[in-house]
Formats: sequence, C-alpha cells, structure tokens
Amino acid sequence: EEETEHPQKRVETNQHLVPKPQETSEKNKVSKEEETEHPQKRVETNQHLVPKPQETIEYITDRLLKLKSRPSKKSSLINFIKAMFQYQGGISDTDIEKIISQLQKQKYISIESNDKVTYLKS
Repeated sequence: EEETEHPQKRVETNQHLVPKPQETSEKNKVSKEEETEHPQKRVETNQHLVPKPQETIEYITDRLLKLKSRPSKKSSLINFIKAMFQYQGGISDTDIEKIISQLQKQKYISIESNDKVTYLKS
C-alpha cells in the first residue's frame, strides 16, 4: 500500500517544478517581440567585433607569441583559433584555413606533412 501512495506524492510534489505553459510563452513572447523590433540593432553591434583580415592575423600572432606552450599540431592550432573567436560569433572552417595559409605565407609558421606546426618567428 505504501508503494502505491509514494509515486502519487512524488508526482504531486514535482508539479510545482514544471512551469505552466502560460509562464513560458509570456517570457518567449517578450524576447520574440524584442527580436522582431530590433533585429538590425543586434547585427550592427556585432559588426565591430569582426576584425579585418590583416588585423586578424596580427591578433593571432600576438596571442601565439605570448603563449609559453604553442599549439604543436595543425588540429591544435585550429582549436586555438576557434577558441579565440568563440565569443565573437565563431569563425568558419574556411576562414581558419585562410588564416593558417596566411600565417604560412608570412613565414610565421610551417606545417610539415605529419601536421606538425613549426614556428619560424619568435
């Protein structure tokens, strides 16, 4: 008899944890209205975070120079670059490849056939 009573009590006590449909829709309604009223404003505020290509290369090389332990493989370098841009909306894989090829053209790094990264400038 006790076992049948407990599951019912658990359900009843947990019901207060589940938000009512009205509560969630009200919160979502405000954010949806705000988003439809000011979508351009948000896009504009993020535009200043996207650096120009040369600024991006300089930003990355400055950060790499400050590191005591630099990424030693291409995959680690890719993750390092992704992490740098994660709070600015992210960065595409093609942009990362462009950055890496630019770092190679500027003779900052070389990548060997085994994907080992060698830093040519200190």
